Formats: sequence, structure tokens, C-alpha cells
Amino acid sequence: MDNEKHKLRTIVISIILGLIFLVSGITKAADINGFANVLVRYGYSKLYILAPIITFIEIVIAFSFLFLWRVRQIALFSFYFLMFLTAIFLFGYIFGNIDDCGCLGDFYILPVWVSFLRNIFMILTSYWLCKYASSMKLKRFEVVKPIVALGLGLVALFINEVEIIRSYYELTYVSGVSIQNTFLEKYQERANIEKSIFIFSPGCIDCQNTTKRINKVLKKNSNIKLIGLYPSDVSERILNKYKIEIKPNFEIFSISRDSLRKVTNRYPLFIKLKNGKIEKVMKDI
Repeated sequence: MDNEKHKLRTIVISIILGLIFLVSGITKAADINGFANVLVRYGYSKLYILAPIITFIEIVIAFSFLFLWRVRQIALFSFYFLMFLTAIFLFGYIFGNIDDCGCLGDFYILPVWVSFLRNIFMILTSYWLCKYASSMKLKRFEVVKPIVALGLGLVALFINEVEIIRSYYELTYVSGVSIQNTFLEKYQERANIEKSIFIFSPGCIDCQNTTKRINKVLKKNSNIKLIGLYPSDVSERILNKYKIEIKPNFEIFSISRDSLRKVTNRYPLFIKLKNGKIEKVMKDI
């Protein structure tokens, strides 16, 4: 009886872990360029190439747990994989002002404390499975399981690699970078004054909703210095509709899309300027 309970516990924990990894991998894959942007914020532009690889690993781990294939071995790999990612995020949070681990890609931003709790839960459950999981061998399907898990992971890897090659625009303006001789330089009046730049597109629904939140924040705190930058190729009709319906209570300026692509591949985004540098890149004010 105790052995049956232990097996059931192993199955439940494996499925929960597998589902968490699966959701994480799928949301990253759904917007691989957004997840690549999250990695770039750690300060090295070439980190974007790791986005498809991390997604591949998460999907393979997910299906290995869901298929109950070599649970102990997969749990051991999961344990070290999560420890490594959590340590990197902790370093970025403490020293690099990074408040988004990219756990759900660029799709949904988890609060920092939720990200850490999630990772701690996954690390502890991976450790438990590594030490105490029951054997789950079903010889008829044992060969098929890794083939399917690896195959699904490779499909995601291939699709994401193609998407990165096809559409990713490498970011060059990230946290810590000097704004000297860049298009951002003229928007900081004095080096020691903090200024926020809201990068948006007038036709973007998220940007419109964010503008409404900005309007409320600026009404409460008039000391915040903020301007908006939008792509210059936006049509006059869309721009006028944005101004009339959303009514931004801050200055907005047009700028070339190529210049904005050096900061982000998607909207909306905020960047804080101070002391002649990009102090922080954020997704919300």
C-alpha cells in the first residue's frame, strides 16, 4: 500500500513539473523574439541565440516528465538546469536591475517574488524526484517516449531557429549602454536628471492601454519626466486617432523604425536614462 502511495506521489509530482515546464516552453516559443529580448537584457547582445536552445530543453524535460520516462535522471538534470537559471536571474536582479526572468517569455511578466518561488518549488520537487521517485518503467513504450519528447523538442527548436534567423533584429541599446552619439542623447536634458522614454506604436492596443495608465501616473506625479517615441512610418490617420481617443498628456515624437529597433523588437517598452546611460529597460512604467 505504501509503495502504491509512493508511486502515485511520483506520478503527480512528475506531471505537475512537466506541465510547468510545458507552459514555460510553449509561451517562450510563441514569442521567441520577445524571449530573446529578455536574454539580451542581461547585458550581452549575443545571448539571443540561447532562446531556442532553452525552449528546446524545457519542452524535452516537460514531455519526459509527462511520459514518466527515467524520472530520476530527468529530475537530476532539471535540478541543475533550474539551479543554473535561478542563479543567473538572481545575479541579474541584484547587479543588473533585471526584474523579468523570462519564465513565460515576453508573453506575461511574473512578479519577481513569484518567479523565485516558482523556481524554488521546481528545484525542490526536482530534488525530491531525483532522490525518492519510484521506478516507472513500462517496457512496451520505453523506447517511444524519448523519441517523442526529443522529436517535439527538435520541432520547436527548428521553428524557433527559423523565426530568429528570419525576423530577429539584434538589440544594441540595453541597460548600462552609453547614449552618447545615439538618437537617445538629445532626449536627456542633464546627465544627472532621470528621464523615461516610452517607446510605442499608436495603433497597438497594449500601447494605448499603457498610455492611459501613464496619463493617470503623470496626473498624480508631475515630477516624472517622460516623453513618447513612435515609428515615423505610422499613418497620419492612426496617429490622429490615437491623439484624439487616447489623449496622451505627455510629449510624443516620431523617429525612424530602424532607430527604435536598436532598443526593442516589440512595443510597448520603457527605458530610463540617467548619467548619460540607459539605466534600465522595462516593460511597464
